[in-house]
Amino acid sequence: MEPVKRKNLKEPIILTKLLDNSQLLVVDSKTTIRYFDPKNLDVLDGFKGNINHLRYKTSVIAFSSEGEFFATISADSKESRLYNATTKKAIAKVGRHQGEVSCVGIDKTSQYMFSCGDDGKTFAIDIKSGKLAFTLPVHIDTVNDIAFSANGNWVATASYDKKVHLFNLSMMTPKHKFKSHSAPVMKLAFLTNSRILSIDKDSNAIIWNIYSAKILQRLEGVHDDVTQVCTSKNGKFLFLGTSLGYVILYDLDTYEQLSKKYIKLSTSITSMEFLEEGNQLILGCENGDLLFYDIFEGEAELKDLFKKKQYEEIQKKADINPLLAYTKLYKLVDNLWEKTLAQAIICLQNNDKKTAVALFKNFKNSPQKNKIMQKVILEYEDYDKFLTFAKAGKIPLAYNLANIHPMYKDSKVYKSLEARWQKAFVTAQKYSLDPKGIDKAKEVLAPYRGLSEKTKLIQELLT
Repeated sequence: MEPVKRKNLKEPIILTKLLDNSQLLVVDSKTTIRYFDPKNLDVLDGFKGNINHLRYKTSVIAFSSEGEFFATISADSKESRLYNATTKKAIAKVGRHQGEVSCVGIDKTSQYMFSCGDDGKTFAIDIKSGKLAFTLPVHIDTVNDIAFSANGNWVATASYDKKVHLFNLSMMTPKHKFKSHSAPVMKLAFLTNSRILSIDKDSNAIIWNIYSAKILQRLEGVHDDVTQVCTSKNGKFLFLGTSLGYVILYDLDTYEQLSKKYIKLSTSITSMEFLEEGNQLILGCENGDLLFYDIFEGEAELKDLFKKKQYEEIQKKADINPLLAYTKLYKLVDNLWEKTLAQAIICLQNNDKKTAVALFKNFKNSPQKNKIMQKVILEYEDYDKFLTFAKAGKIPLAYNLANIHPMYKDSKVYKSLEARWQKAFVTAQKYSLDPKGIDKAKEVLAPYRGLSEKTKLIQELLT
């Protein structure tokens, strides 16, 4: 995939965030803060924080949603600081950690700034007063990440102690401790539908239910150190950015990995954000690149291919960009294929192979569809025999062919055979209620003797 927009800021980009006013906030490792118009990447405003962050694997800087406040770790990592972004004045400083500050965060409602440390402690500072409001449950090792739910009700912390702590901000009470990781937990992200994602140092990714604390899914195919996590605005897709420059893609409804290398860069991905307008994934990189990707790249070309009935080319596009399979046009082609397949099967059942082949012509150049077509045509080679056996009352032979060719079981003829069997079985049941009627029951069921799927029922009835 190719970026639709790009800009290089020379220094590693450690934060990209869309603010409530629709401006794109971008912060580099030297704490140069810029406000961009995301449409054309014009710089709207900015200032320098003059703090050089030599390490930024964790969240060393955080902004409130409206951009009014920001928190950052000092250059020596000995303290965290809260600032008013408009006045540039310090509101609070936290220097009470026993060791270095590991990461900072600001909750979605802009009420609290959180300071996390190597000592496993997390202090919550009231943004209005600048004073300590409360502390989160303590980990026994370094806190590596802190995350907040979209509704502002939850905060979670991940630690080197292999645990995730979940805290209810609205009730001010601890909720759960997630303990299934076998390595230090490095990244967290809240997902839609009351879920949270945690990723450990061994690249094991687990999705949990917030309320039950049960594991919903262990994601397969995480092949690199995950540095950033992002979801599409509707919560449908999950993007994992890695230290080797890969973007790994998942469907969050099915948990299927759609691509191991959805995007491949030559530099580490250090920040991620999603722009709803234009469905664009924004990547900030260690080499200073700010890149915008259209996640539905190639969609515009599908319309022309559809008009030309070049369905195989549409499939090729979707093989390159798996998200095209979620577009309306691709689904339209998929529905057209299903209808074509159903019509072709009806033709084959009517012994009209020529028409069936003609119906398939628009899909013959698609390897996947062609394989299905050949299989269907081959399956119906013996359909004439099946019809003959069914009409002649040679029921065991007809059923045996249907077992060899399961597609026959969807035909009207097979369904008619099953209806006759049901009627015969009900009649036999009535006869079997009378001791003198057993012979008549056996006579009614005689045509079905020898059929394994019917024999057990017959034996139970007669017994």
